[in-house]
Amino acid sequence: MKIWIAVGCFVAGLGLVEAKSAEALPYSLLVNSTEVVQFNICRGCTSAVQANYVDITQIIDAASHGSAAGAGAQLNIASIRQVNLCIRCIDVTQLNYASVYQVNNSVYTAGGLQVNFADIRQINRCIHCSDVTQLNAAIVDQTINGTGRYKFNIANIDQRNFNGGWRNVSP
Repeated sequence: MKIWIAVGCFVAGLGLVEAKSAEALPYSLLVNSTEVVQFNICRGCTSAVQANYVDITQIIDAASHGSAAGAGAQLNIASIRQVNLCIRCIDVTQLNYASVYQVNNSVYTAGGLQVNFADIRQINRCIHCSDVTQLNAAIVDQTINGTGRYKFNIANIDQRNFNGGWRNVSP
């Protein structure tokens, strides 16, 4: 009996803040950006568990960023990719869980832009497998508080499960 538990993870984050300088700027920009890629691959496994888990929290709390007269932009951006792949396996459990919490607060973004954006892609794929359990779960909580003229909460969630079933194929 082989038991394989594998978790692969690549995380890249970017935080960019353009602060107001001594001279008045016509705009202000605050960005939280996170990208997470997780993958598991298993071949010929028995009683395998493949699990990916990610929890992202992004908060912009700019009580005095920008000016009441100037346009500003505040962006929370989260991108998540989770993939489980199993080939010729028996008794496999494939799980993907993603949670994104985004808050965009500002007092001074008059005429500006406030965006919370989450893009989640979850894939479970089993080729020539038997006894397969596949689960994808995603939770997105987005809040915008402020006086911005343009406010957008955007969430794109793509969840897919593929099970090619068991076929009598020689290894």
